[in-house]
Amino acid sequence: MAPSRHPYRTTLSIVALFLLVLIGLAARPAAAKLEGKEVKIGVINQVSGRFAAFGKDSEVGFKMAMERLEKMGGMGGLPVNFVFCDDASKSDEAIACVRKLANSDKVLAIIGPFLSASCKVAFPVAERLGIVAISHASAAPGLAAPYKFAFRAALTSDKLNAPTFALWAKKNPTVKTLVYLWDNSDVVYKGEHDGVFPDLFKKHGMQVLDDITFGPADIDFSAQVTRAKAKNPTGIIVTASYSQGANVVREIRRQGMTQPIYGGIGISSPEFIRQAGKSAEGVVNAQAFWPGNPDPKVKGFVDEYTKRHEGKPPPMYAAAAYDLMFMMKKVIEEGGVTNRPADLQADRDRIRAGFAKMKNYPSLAGNVSFNEDGDVVQEEPVPLVVKDGFWAKYE
Repeated sequence: MAPSRHPYRTTLSIVALFLLVLIGLAARPAAAKLEGKEVKIGVINQVSGRFAAFGKDSEVGFKMAMERLEKMGGMGGLPVNFVFCDDASKSDEAIACVRKLANSDKVLAIIGPFLSASCKVAFPVAERLGIVAISHASAAPGLAAPYKFAFRAALTSDKLNAPTFALWAKKNPTVKTLVYLWDNSDVVYKGEHDGVFPDLFKKHGMQVLDDITFGPADIDFSAQVTRAKAKNPTGIIVTASYSQGANVVREIRRQGMTQPIYGGIGISSPEFIRQAGKSAEGVVNAQAFWPGNPDPKVKGFVDEYTKRHEGKPPPMYAAAAYDLMFMMKKVIEEGGVTNRPADLQADRDRIRAGFAKMKNYPSLAGNVSFNEDGDVVQEEPVPLVVKDGFWAKYE
């Protein structure tokens, strides 16, 4: 390599860069050195039960973060012991996990649970025990608001759906009549059905011709779809889990219905596309994270995640699981946490205060903060559509 024609410019550039680094370090709060041998953080995830695929997607994100944290020296100079508890997609198990992690394992804070149904019963328990429970996925509106120790790092379904549904309505101006097919057994789907979508239908001048339900044990949806077909709607709404949503959509297309389909939050998984196959093409869904984002930070995460997870790109909750580990590091290191056994409750209070005042954290989904209800505030969600077997940007 030839020497620089302007060595003084090179020297000045190096000095300028060094000064910028020093300024950045000075502006950043110094990370506190914690006491003890390790930092214990609880994680409630679901790697078994009805929604195990969601949990297994999240697990990859958690493990990637854990490995990176280890390379960074842990939290506050100590290794981190992440104590995992599988709630098996059951609310009562989520309660048991909160009690075990808080009382027996004596963790500083808890990441999880995943499901809104689990958060609905676990959040009040965490509140009574005085420990932060912060979900990376729960989306039913209003669940965290009554509790000061409850947080959600995932956009609620009302904030997720509003802009994407508006775009869907704009791109499908003939959609004025709908059939609504949904699983009436789950908190988040009920929240979408009762509170989120009715407002959107009214706003966009749409009428629901039929409201068709099914349960978690249903596997044959031919009767429901036959009923929907008889109504001859101009659009279809499906709110269900990735698995049932895939079965419903597959049956819709099998019966020759070609109407545009808008899916609720439950289908926000690569598993929906895998199970629905070609029938998923064209289905629209709102997500907080787009794996196709060309930002180098996002692309690096997506490439590594995909390599580790059988070629499957990360859904939004896997990215949130990854981010939450580093949000926790920031709160613990900058919030005065000591990690002394005698300070356990004081440290838990400090962590709560840290999340409550977090502003513009640079997550994979954009800058995030938390509002007074404990819910995340971030950039607008990304409208996505299934195209060629992947979630692509809908625009």
